[in-house]
Amino acid sequence: MSDEGVEQVGAVELPGQELLEFLLEAVDHATSRVVPRGGPLVPFAIVDGAGGSTFHQVVEQDLVLAQEQVRFVVQQETGVRMACVAWDGYVTVDGVRTDAVFVDGCDDSGEPGYVFVQRYGRAGRFRRSMIVLGNTAVSSRSERLFD
Repeated sequence: MSDEGVEQVGAVELPGQELLEFLLEAVDHATSRVVPRGGPLVPFAIVDGAGGSTFHQVVEQDLVLAQEQVRFVVQQETGVRMACVAWDGYVTVDGVRTDAVFVDGCDDSGEPGYVFVQRYGRAGRFRRSMIVLGNTAVSSRSERLFD
């Protein structure tokens, strides 16, 4: 996924190229899992360390609890270079609430993380198919996922 279609919201600047590519790949992965079937996305984490990348997913009835648990998994990892957590939720743009995937991630620079958002919704004559809406946006800075 290219950073050409990434929108900046407000004064939030884009992260460095390596972290940006990592987070955009996670957004792409999350979107590809939720858009074809309309959700919900099972929260997941991707952790990149010296031994490569690992994927963690927690299946729970309570998706908020699942998101908390994948965040906890990231906190327990050692030797982390970059990490992110992805989940499904809602975002309001111009007064309209839509489904969206969120990716919160950071690297080992010590700087705060970034939250990326990709909206999706129903389309077509009978609104049976799901499509991506607009560009991926970096919406805010976030607390670090790991130290």
